[in-house]
Amino acid sequence: MPSKAPIKTGAKTPAKTKAPAKSEAPVKAKAKAPAKSESPVKAKAKAPAKSESPVTAKAKASAKSPLTIETLTKTEAKAPVFTQASLKLLRELGARTDRGPWYHDNREAIENLLVAPARHLVTEVGDRLRLAIPDLVVEPRVDRGIYRLYRDTRFTNDKRPYKEHIGVVWWKDRPEGKMESPSFYFHLTPDGWLWSTGIYRFTPAYRRAYIRTLADQEMAAEFLRIIKGLKRLGLEFGEADLQTVPKELKGSPVADWGRRKGLGAWSSDSASLALGPKAASLIAARFEKTLDFFKFLSDIYLEIRPEEVDEREAARETGGGPRRGAWTDDF
Repeated sequence: MPSKAPIKTGAKTPAKTKAPAKSEAPVKAKAKAPAKSESPVKAKAKAPAKSESPVTAKAKASAKSPLTIETLTKTEAKAPVFTQASLKLLRELGARTDRGPWYHDNREAIENLLVAPARHLVTEVGDRLRLAIPDLVVEPRVDRGIYRLYRDTRFTNDKRPYKEHIGVVWWKDRPEGKMESPSFYFHLTPDGWLWSTGIYRFTPAYRRAYIRTLADQEMAAEFLRIIKGLKRLGLEFGEADLQTVPKELKGSPVADWGRRKGLGAWSSDSASLALGPKAASLIAARFEKTLDFFKFLSDIYLEIRPEEVDEREAARETGGGPRRGAWTDDF
């Protein structure tokens, strides 16, 4: 019997070894502590999401507020490019029936949304075109490379004082000026934009040289090649101005092209393509497709005979300019 006592105490010893098993609960509790600490972390992570509500509320409030010319100026006229606000302002200009104080009250908007982008466009496109035409006139000024927004209402029944488009022009540096020299023209309306290459109207001396050029069979063939290429690109030329074919061109394949007072190739595109910072590059690329046409028209000046230029044409200032008064930045 005495030998059994140690056996009983030995039986209790394994029971004591289970104490570490009891200590597993605290260990597990500690191991789970990080899991419990995730809730504050998640709460912090969700904090920015909660802060979005004031921003969203502010955005919704501004979306509900009416868009005025003044607010559009502040939000969209930071870069000197045309925007949707420019189109809105052009539509507003075209709808005005009198000058009144509105124009002067909104001069800042007109400058930021229309005139500044026009200056930027004249410079950007002009610098690129000058790589091919070094003597191209690039004048980012109102009444020079930028047409005024005022309409000439003297000879029309439409007495609205302002245009619904803004136009710009680049032209060959000639005494005849921009209206009677080869030029690139662009204008933007609320519904689209138009671009063209050509001469708005021929001077008498230029028209005589133009007809002599087309009367040459080799030059006529080159002219038709250029015209067909432009037509394949989708450009249009409009109808002839005159009824009579010049005697030098009767029976010629270019006879109808001699019945013109001016000559231009033009096309149009969606207004959205003229908006934003990429528009200048796109517009320049359009004009570059007509460089052969521009150069053909320019070379005709070499055919003008000195005795064909009348005194009035010879006296014009190089580069053209407004016909009345001094140059001005008043748009």
